[in-house]
Amino acid sequence: MPVNPVIQGLLDQLAGAGNPPAAEQTPEQMRAGYALLSALGKAPDAPLQVEDRTAEGAVPVPVRVYRPEGAGPFPVIVFFHGGGFAIGSVDTHDPLARHLAA
Repeated sequence: MPVNPVIQGLLDQLAGAGNPPAAEQTPEQMRAGYALLSALGKAPDAPLQVEDRTAEGAVPVPVRVYRPEGAGPFPVIVFFHGGGFAIGSVDTHDPLARHLAA
């Protein structure tokens, strides 16, 4: 099955950027690249209430709660981004989370 042309264009741009393959990069290099790539995503202009919190457990985990403005009740989506559990963060996934909340 062919790759979607928009996705293929993105893959071609990434390949032509001159960066080493992911397997050859340090976690710091991967984090920087991932942050740069995620910054290209535009968040919707929908008004949202956004609150940073910490989930307590074996280690504290930063979480961000997004709520549409207005009267609820609203449906709930729990999104665990992972980011390889080494390179992603609540900030790298903020545009996507805002889209889901909007």
